[in-house]
Amino acid sequence: MTLDDLQELFEDADKKIEDGLFTKAKNILETIVEEDPSFGKAHNHLGWLKEHKYNDLVMAEKHYQLAIQFDSYYSPTYFNYVYLLRKQDRYEEALVILQKSVKIPTVYKPDLHNEFGYTLELQEQYEPAIIAYQVAIRSCLDSDKIEVLEKDIQRCKKKITASLSFWQRIKRRFK
Repeated sequence: MTLDDLQELFEDADKKIEDGLFTKAKNILETIVEEDPSFGKAHNHLGWLKEHKYNDLVMAEKHYQLAIQFDSYYSPTYFNYVYLLRKQDRYEEALVILQKSVKIPTVYKPDLHNEFGYTLELQEQYEPAIIAYQVAIRSCLDSDKIEVLEKDIQRCKKKITASLSFWQRIKRRFK
């Protein structure tokens, strides 16, 4: 098969995923990677299917890694891989993948910094999360998205206050 044939098959698989025909999409994607193991986008889509439709997180991770290895400029893979890692509470690894994606010109920067914010917030690193959300705001042109990011900042501020209040009560109790 030519690269054009594989690309056409990939687009068909992508459409089948959109239409909810997951088994058919998986079969097509597996055919693509058998024919060309370096077809990164197909690995990304297989990773997504393995994760979300077959609950095979080990294979999903392998496909995300292969997708990045073979097509490092395909930005959706970085986000998909980060979601998988966060789902498993593997925050430090998620931050490493996000850091790698900073260099990818096709990555939408507001979403990238937003993901940094979420990952840091989940680690209870609220001040760095706020900074990440602020960076996302500075690079964002979507007013609705900016409102969401502002709410993310407010949520982190509330968590800081709640954490301080909790530790202050504990400290007073043991004096």
